[in-house]
Amino acid sequence: MITSEETFDPPTSPLDKDGQGVPYAVYGFGAHMAEIEVDVELGSVRVLKVTAAHDVGRAIIDVIEGQIEGGVAQGLGMALMEEFFPGRGENLHDYLIPSAGDIPPVESILIEDPSPSARLERKEW
Repeated sequence: MITSEETFDPPTSPLDKDGQGVPYAVYGFGAHMAEIEVDVELGSVRVLKVTAAHDVGRAIIDVIEGQIEGGVAQGLGMALMEEFFPGRGENLHDYLIPSAGDIPPVESILIEDPSPSARLERKEW
């Protein structure tokens, strides 16, 4: 089993008289693992499964797994299918994007760990 633990204290600044500043920082934390099959003769890659772990803070909407799956689909499309050359071609007719049949099973792991600043305001969830 491989584990890792990190901490991050992002810089912030209070709002000034004009309402400008960085009173809090928002960052997404996640990790993906893809199980793949490679045909070394053809040079093709097929993704068999994606496991996606995301620290979502508190999961307050029931479609969060769909958001993760959509991100996986976009990432796989960019990595394996999409290719666009500006100035070559008049439209996106031949631009490949993944369809439902191109997306492997996605296992979403939701980590509900409140941020350190949230812990200061509310002791427990």
